[in-house]
Amino acid sequence: MKRQGGVVLMVSIFILMVLMILGLSLSSNSRVTMMGTAASTARQQALQQARGAQEGFVERQRLARAGSLLLTNSGAQILADTVFSAQHRIDFIAEGPCKRSAEADSGSSFLCRTNEISSRVSFGKGGRGSLSVTTGIEQQVLLVGN
Repeated sequence: MKRQGGVVLMVSIFILMVLMILGLSLSSNSRVTMMGTAASTARQQALQQARGAQEGFVERQRLARAGSLLLTNSGAQILADTVFSAQHRIDFIAEGPCKRSAEADSGSSFLCRTNEISSRVSFGKGGRGSLSVTTGIEQQVLLVGN
């Protein structure tokens, strides 16, 4: 009987060690899962921030030009947005025939100006992540002098 007392002690210590290792591995897995979830949430918030910054930027450009949304017809412009902590880049792509239906412009008195707006925000710990949203804008322009 005295020999069995030692075996029970050894078995119980072994079971406790197995349970401790299992608990540590589960807590490590949950920590990694929580970090992944936090990173995904930060990326989604940055995406919404970039979209909002871009919409606000386009609206501010329209209001600054008394209701006209004609952005640029040459080169590229880079502007900082202090409201949304974003950076906007406007690139002039081309000016030519509109991609819409030709029936709306039977006299060829309109051209379309195509610009690309790219808005970038930083996110994450220390701003290590960067996310960009790019939108194309096609604007009808009336030809004068034809």
